[in-house]
Amino acid sequence: VVTSAIMLAGYLASGIMAHQYKTRTLPGMKWGMNELLHNKSYLFPGHPVDNPEYTDVGLRFNYLQVKHKCCGVSLPNGQDFKEAHFAKRFNLTLPYACCVLHEDKNMNPRMPSLHDVVNYPECLKHNPDFFHQATCLEAEVDWLHFKCNFLIGYNFTLAAFGIAVLLLLFVMCCMASRA
Repeated sequence: VVTSAIMLAGYLASGIMAHQYKTRTLPGMKWGMNELLHNKSYLFPGHPVDNPEYTDVGLRFNYLQVKHKCCGVSLPNGQDFKEAHFAKRFNLTLPYACCVLHEDKNMNPRMPSLHDVVNYPECLKHNPDFFHQATCLEAEVDWLHFKCNFLIGYNFTLAAFGIAVLLLLFVMCCMASRA
């Protein structure tokens, strides 16, 4: 009974935490992502621009952009990078992850280089054959909503099952005490 009660409390806490994340954290993602682009370094300075060394922020944005085939946060045509003065700060107009990359199985999606891009000049022209047209905010929020909904449903289902087990144990204990 004690173990079931502890597990029930854990399931309820996990479901509530997932719900809190969904309702309180996800709405601020746009601001947070833009804040990272504007105020954190994407690349380490002093490295060749065709094969840059990325900071943790750059690694995460690259992975997101490669995974979802998107570019930037919420503005079309990579304007998020323009507003963040990406070209002035890093001598690079758009990150390589905004471009269509070669289908190389050994390419690290966190660290794309110019060599990995199919056609960077066409990407800079926002040619849809070479540039990811979608923005990343919507794709990431949709993915996180799905994960939150799964965790909420999963944990509350297990909590309901835990309540049923507790009731069953209670009934069994009552029946055993009468016998």
